[in-house]
Order: sequence, then C-alpha cells, then structure tokens
Amino acid sequence: MDMNPQDNRYEQLYEELRSRADSLHQRNKNMIKYGSIGMLVLPVVLFIVRWLTDSDKMVFLLVWIFSLFALAAFLIGVEYLDSRIQKTLREMTNREEEFDDLLGPHKSIPGKIKGRVAELHNRDDAQERLNMYREDGDNR
Repeated sequence: MDMNPQDNRYEQLYEELRSRADSLHQRNKNMIKYGSIGMLVLPVVLFIVRWLTDSDKMVFLLVWIFSLFALAAFLIGVEYLDSRIQKTLREMTNREEEFDDLLGPHKSIPGKIKGRVAELHNRDDAQERLNMYREDGDNR
C-alpha cells in the first residue's frame, strides 16, 4: 500500500522539525551546563581579582550579586524556551515527544532512601534485620 504523497511530505516536515528541536535542545543543554559552571567560577574569579587589586569589598559584593542574578535569569530563560519548544512540538504533531532532562538524571536523597528501604523489605532476611534493630532500640 503506497503512502499518499501529502502524508510523505508531512512526515518529512515532521522529521525536519524534530531534528531542529533536537539540535535546539542539545544547545540548551550546553547553555545550562556553561551557565552552571559560570555560577561556580564567577565568585572565585571575583575573589581573586578583589584580592589582587585590594579594592573595595562592597563593590565586588554588588557585582557578584548582580551577575549571579543575571546568570540565574539566563538559566531560567533557557529552561523556559526549552519547555516551550517541547510543548509546541507536541501540539503541532499531536505526538507525545519526550526529550531528556536539561540537567541530566538525578535522584533525590529521600528517593534513594525509599528505594533502599524497599530493597531491604524485599530481601529474605530483611525482617530479621528489622527486628534486630528494633530490639537494639528497645534496650537503650
């Protein structure tokens, strides 16, 4: 069964749109990475410049604060633009597109603890260990 030429054209347009969205997403990931590095490096650079020039502390503190606000606004803007691109792509294509996270995979500490507790409950000797810890707590 041959595809309609118009369907083929729509598929080509979708693939082009998807490739551009992927390249923009990759660029946004790099911008987030460099912006985060800038937030870490900037205080060190300002401290070194202030120490070498023996200048007024208040001026460098203000420059540091304003530059961190500017970097934070930049990072928020990049995240907003990336989410708008994803939403627009989903709306235009009626397909559920998933991009990877800008900041990469991460797990919160409570999530790790819950996962470890669930692993312990699944083990055969977990109940014995839990009882042992309860008995130790009662003796104190």
